[in-house]
Formats: sequence, C-alpha cells, structure tokens
Amino acid sequence: MVKFSARGRFFGKRAWAELPLLFIVFLSIFIPPLICRASIDNRPLIIATSTGSAPFEFVDEHNRPVGMFVDLWRLWAKKVGVEIKFQPVPWGETLALMKEGRADIHAGLFYSRKRDTYLDYGPELYISDTNIFFRRDILNIDKPDIVNGYRVGVIKGDLAVAFLHRNNPGLRLTLFADNKTLFGAVSNGTVKVFVKDTPIALYYLGRLHLLSAFHYRK
Repeated sequence: MVKFSARGRFFGKRAWAELPLLFIVFLSIFIPPLICRASIDNRPLIIATSTGSAPFEFVDEHNRPVGMFVDLWRLWAKKVGVEIKFQPVPWGETLALMKEGRADIHAGLFYSRKRDTYLDYGPELYISDTNIFFRRDILNIDKPDIVNGYRVGVIKGDLAVAFLHRNNPGLRLTLFADNKTLFGAVSNGTVKVFVKDTPIALYYLGRLHLLSAFHYRK
C-alpha cells in the first residue's frame, strides 16, 4: 500500500492487509498536532520528498520540488493556512529524514508494518498498482513461472523486494539505487524485466520513448 504519512503518534493505528502488488496512497489531510507544533516553534512543516519518483514527486531542472503529490501538499498548506518547506532527497533518504525527526511529513510512500512503527496515516486518496514489466519480445507473460528465466530489476528498499522474495524465493533480482539507474539499465537493454509502480514506470518509459517496447502483467 502507498500512503502519505505524518511523523509521530497523531493518528490511530489500523491493521491493513497486504494486497499482492496493489497499493493505496494515503494523504494526511488533517494534522492538528503538527500544525500546533509548527506554530509554537515558529517554523514551517518539513515535508520529505523524493527527487526521482515522477510523476508523483521529483525535482525539475532547477532542482525545485514538483509533481502531483507536491501540488497536493501545496494546496493543502494553502487551504489550512500553514507554511511548509519541501526537503527533496533521494528516495532512500526520505525515510531516514522521518526516522531521525528531520522531517514532519512524508509526501507519499507505500505502507508496511515496519514503517508503521514510526509513521501514522490519514484517509485514502489515491489508488496505484505495481506491476511486472516485460519487453514485448518476451512471450507468454501470463505464465506464472515466465519471470524465473530473467533477472528482475527493482529498487533497493522497495516493498516489492520483500513481496517477490516471499512469493518467489528463487527469483533473481537486480537491485538499483533509484529510478534513474533502473531506467538507465532499461534503456540500454541490460534490464528486460522490472517491477515498478505503474504510473512511475509509464512516466519513465514515455520519457525514454519505450512505451511500445514494454508490456506488463495486470
């Protein structure tokens, strides 16, 4: 599941069942304790964002935070009347910002029980799926074991890694630091199969003019 998250114990705990490669995005629309804290400290709320998770959150050519989630948080801040500041860092560092208390809110991430020990969540806003993408010259992608013949590209730390290991322990994974390096390997043909949340995959494949070169198992 994907959820927008706020640091701290400001939301009630919920038990969520993990769905196979299907994730739900959550937005923390109402965060009164954080707003009060920021007002008392006379500082903006710090929102951790990824530098490379387009179209949700990334940075433009001037290193400014942009993307759908960034726009949502800006609208939220305007409606609520609070000052916010985005802290764009590589994906793996966003969780460190939250754990270490250097950010108040995470712009958007997948839910996991481990993350639930230090993050809490608001009501759902956006649904996004994750799929296995194959080059079109790979046939019979609906066969359950077809993926076993290939090394599968995936981002290190992605929840898909644990899911794939749990459901197919013999699967050969190639881990990448971020989307830039993953799709660089996709572009040069090193990676023919990869796992990614669908909107991000379609965005990068479109930028690389590779949409027609890949299909995915729904």
